[in-house]
Amino acid sequence: MFVVFEGLDKSGKSTTCDSVYKKLKELDIHTTQMHFPDRSSITGEILNKYLLGKINLTNEATHLLFSADRYQKKNFIEKTSRSGILLCDRYSWSGICFSHAKGIDLGWAVETERLLPKPDITFFLEADVNVLMKRHNWGDEILETREFQLKAAEAYLQMRDYVKNLIKIDATKSVAEITDIVVDTIIKFQKRQREQIEN
Repeated sequence: MFVVFEGLDKSGKSTTCDSVYKKLKELDIHTTQMHFPDRSSITGEILNKYLLGKINLTNEATHLLFSADRYQKKNFIEKTSRSGILLCDRYSWSGICFSHAKGIDLGWAVETERLLPKPDITFFLEADVNVLMKRHNWGDEILETREFQLKAAEAYLQMRDYVKNLIKIDATKSVAEITDIVVDTIIKFQKRQREQIEN
């Protein structure tokens, strides 16, 4: 089962992913987690420098590097999500929406992601940009500006039909509340999957 967490910067994706991972492990449910970009990979190292403002890249090159970072994990995603639950902090939807917010053609951005595995469930952590701007470390990366995040929010809204099994969660809820919602949803989804197989 492949579960993805999406949302604007500082919406709590990484925190939620880590918390849900811990909770599922406590419940003795086989779970793995991953984060994009993978800053330890070759592409991820370049992207990390870009995000910190240390190097300049064109918008197209940036998109393709983010996409390549995901494709590097394609086989891992397919294998791991078949044998248990794979939690992923950011994925294709972010790549498409953030690139479109920079002016990249939407159709082209979608096409670059076409061969990647599709999530079973996508949780979107939703919050007003003005709220997110008050969170710890806001502004550390070059895309963490109010103007850009508002454009990204518009792109997410425009692309909401791109994602199946999309579940929105109020990102201003506590970590514990969000974790409970996510874990409950995952367990129910797994149960439905088993019932479908049995029938």
